[in-house]
Amino acid sequence: MDKSFVCFLDTSTFDEGAAIRGAALLTDSMTEPVEFRCTSPVHPTQLQRTLWGDRLIAHIATHLVGKPLLDALGASPSLVIVRKPEFVELRALIEMPLVQLLRKDELAMASPFAFPDGEGEPLTNGDTNLSLIIKAHRQFQGDIQTARNLLGGDSSLTSLLDPFDRIANSLTIVHQQEAGKGQR
Repeated sequence: MDKSFVCFLDTSTFDEGAAIRGAALLTDSMTEPVEFRCTSPVHPTQLQRTLWGDRLIAHIATHLVGKPLLDALGASPSLVIVRKPEFVELRALIEMPLVQLLRKDELAMASPFAFPDGEGEPLTNGDTNLSLIIKAHRQFQGDIQTARNLLGGDSSLTSLLDPFDRIANSLTIVHQQEAGKGQR
């Protein structure tokens, strides 16, 4: 039996926005953790912020967080799920499907590179109280069907959002632990 893994990818900021950390949480189909990887803090300088401008966050998410974390995973995910729009550009650099997952009230967070326009593709599993929207990179529209095939049916839609909370909490723990070591 072929085992499918889903990778949840996210970032958090620390030190009043001076540091950005990213993490990849690889899970099984029930979102139980299989592997967790995180980056060291990225500290963009004022010069980098000036030179990169509005593109800095996408550059960090794609080249300094997303690609290195996915390359470091021990198992290859069948699907990468992101919430932040800056990660959608990563799809052009990786072989595995990537989708952006949004609540219906978060459509303004859709990546400018995302397909489809407007409302997007709803992902439901019978719970009419929660409908999530799937978006994919415009050049990889087939990723939506791949996500539907992997996520449809048994999984609870709320369980698809929970790994992002777990990532944020884990990054906070890691950052605090490392900050504590530096103060000794």
